[in-house]
Amino acid sequence: MHRITPENLIHITGIYTVYDAVFSEDYYFDGERHNFWELIYVKKGKCGVTADDTANILSSGQAMLIAPDKFHKNWTDNENAEVMIFSFSATGHILNSCTSGIYIFSEEMQQIASMLMNTGKKWLKLSADDNILFEENKNIPSGTSQIFADFLEILILKMLEQTPLKQKNTSTQLFSDAVNYMQENITQSISLEDVAKALSVSKSTLKQMFKKYTGIGIKQYFNDMKIEYAKVLLKEKHTASEVSAMLSYSSQNYFSTAFKKHTGVSPLEYKQKGM
Repeated sequence: MHRITPENLIHITGIYTVYDAVFSEDYYFDGERHNFWELIYVKKGKCGVTADDTANILSSGQAMLIAPDKFHKNWTDNENAEVMIFSFSATGHILNSCTSGIYIFSEEMQQIASMLMNTGKKWLKLSADDNILFEENKNIPSGTSQIFADFLEILILKMLEQTPLKQKNTSTQLFSDAVNYMQENITQSISLEDVAKALSVSKSTLKQMFKKYTGIGIKQYFNDMKIEYAKVLLKEKHTASEVSAMLSYSSQNYFSTAFKKHTGVSPLEYKQKGM
């Protein structure tokens, strides 16, 4: 008899944290970067999510998938938000289609998310603050962890069937435009005034926007972006002197100081350690 082999589009290989919480109306998380995936789903209210060059405001029934190594942060804006956050490692080529857009949870997907969280609460122990699940509970029925992974895989497959929405918000679009402008001019020495002029907005508007969406000033954001690109160039075997010139630093010493402040090591140490 002919056998049909099902596709294996995604496989959950590990769970890091499961988070079920209410963010207060003035919540602000400074952000983090990690080498695993994160799914954030807003059950009720609104929650802002910045992920590298995108900023989205998620409303009830909306979610985002954040890829590994993307710097991201969350905030609320005068409204409480009930959220679920799942961080995990996974393999599967379908993940290549993931973007930082907004995914809409159907009623079926909301039910799967609820079952996923309920299973997580059986499988994992609560932390001291009663929100984060991260330690395995051994006194559970056999197969609970697999059920959790299955629910998560189904939910992600349902999400990636969609074409994610782009935020229709003037402020978040302006943020993306500003980041894109800086990326396009990463090898140049540009100022706040240059970005404001290019986007036809005031300097104060840009300052306020970057403080809200990133927690830092636009100058620091651009400097951090340069250092991240410098790391790529150093891995490509360019010398510190070459990278300094390529990124329009005023001197190699200034570049080395900025690099060490950002990474904790000098450009030479970074190359030698193969970081």
